[in-house]
Amino acid sequence: MHDSGRILSGGARVIAAVDSGRAVLDEELDAADPRFRRSISHLVLTFYRRRKQIDALLKPLVARPPHPAVRALLQAAATQIFFQTGIAPESAVNVAVDEAKSRKADKFVNAVLRQLCREQPVFSDEPEKVLPGFFLERRRHGAELPQLTRAFLAGADFTFRLERDWPLEGLNAEAITSPAFRFFRGNPGEVLASAPFRKHHIYVQDPAASLFFQEADLTGASRALDLCAAPGGKTLMLAELLPPGALLIAADRSRNRQRLTGENLEARGVEAEIITALPEEITGVYDVVLADVPCSNTGVFRRRPDALWHFTRSKLAKLAELQSQLLDQAARLTAPGGKLIYGTCSIEEEENSRQVEAFLARHEEFSLKSMRQLLPDLHIDGAFAAVLEKRNS
Repeated sequence: MHDSGRILSGGARVIAAVDSGRAVLDEELDAADPRFRRSISHLVLTFYRRRKQIDALLKPLVARPPHPAVRALLQAAATQIFFQTGIAPESAVNVAVDEAKSRKADKFVNAVLRQLCREQPVFSDEPEKVLPGFFLERRRHGAELPQLTRAFLAGADFTFRLERDWPLEGLNAEAITSPAFRFFRGNPGEVLASAPFRKHHIYVQDPAASLFFQEADLTGASRALDLCAAPGGKTLMLAELLPPGALLIAADRSRNRQRLTGENLEARGVEAEIITALPEEITGVYDVVLADVPCSNTGVFRRRPDALWHFTRSKLAKLAELQSQLLDQAARLTAPGGKLIYGTCSIEEEENSRQVEAFLARHEEFSLKSMRQLLPDLHIDGAFAAVLEKRNS
């Protein structure tokens, strides 16, 4: 198989796996053939950013829904034909036809893609032509939709956090303003090959992560809990802000993901107790409880454009219920006078401001100290953070 075939088949496999609901985009891309990972990632991310237009072009050419693997192959090939310059349209068709032979769908794929090559579409960047239906149907973020669409189509820069006071050691990177932390924008190849990265002084992260801590004064905190810690990115940030000698516990329900937490913390010399447990299994009380909860990921669509395509009413309802339960557990674990930091990488009211309002109605012992919503733009992801304080009595 030629390299172009491996890229196309790899991209189609990722699309099929993610759309089936049995896989996470980041994990699938990480598992791709290392020789072609960058090309496969570019293909898949471009597809999800332009999916509305690609599917609209394919729909009249496909009378009956094909097998999911064949559909993903058509989608990946269409992405190459219209949005990538590294392969000629005719070559993309030939590669896709070869790939389809194993499923005895080569004639079908050839007919669809040959017809597609005759099209001369004009691709609009208007929100209605780009963003998924359910996201638009909710009629939220009306004035910001052009900004969100530009961010969705552009993707994300490579950004990272340089921990503590470590020098850049000659690395050419642009500083990003962020309270309390040192974020930079740089070339991924240079950064990942740099001495600071090899020495584990760099953590690849978006500056939106700092929103969780901007309004949280942790002075005097002696016990801290990260309730949903894996893979440890915000645990590391929490560790930087805690006073020397403070106890830090990193908890998560996933044993596999906690292995990553342990590796990330150990590599950077951060002392923490790492536990695998459900929130209801955790005991004790803490001066700081960080609840960076599972969410719809609609704030990180620059990096995860598939999130908007898998964003549904039922999924949102399930997530909101889970978030409510996690907040109640976090309240139980917060010491009198302590702080509960609640956050998501969502831009949906049901997961953010409404969730906090409902929590305060259930827990009169808490008061709201701050609440901020950050929308994605060309330079930063979206995020939400609220700091809640528990009364002493």
